[in-house]
Amino acid sequence: MLRTPLSYLKHRIDEINAETFKYCYTMIEGDALTGKLEKITYEIQLMASPAGGTIAKTTRKYYPLDGVETSEEEIKTGQERSRAMFKVLEDYLIKNPEAYA
Repeated sequence: MLRTPLSYLKHRIDEINAETFKYCYTMIEGDALTGKLEKITYEIQLMASPAGGTIAKTTRKYYPLDGVETSEEEIKTGQERSRAMFKVLEDYLIKNPEAYA
């Protein structure tokens, strides 16, 4: 698992749609923005899988600060961190179904 020491993150919830299982939020402050990004927006859509279970589709949009360049490697590292965090959450919920029942 990829671990990164972060002192804080601040998110804004933009949309919660219980009918379509869609959740949108924006990271507006924190170490993860590395002084190079104004914000990162996330859209998470959950759908039933034909084979059973759930498919999670995630869209991220990065907003760099004016005049700042962000490398593809930095974006990939951030995506790996997000996937690792999602995996931890998924594992916890599988082991603890009463947490969301």
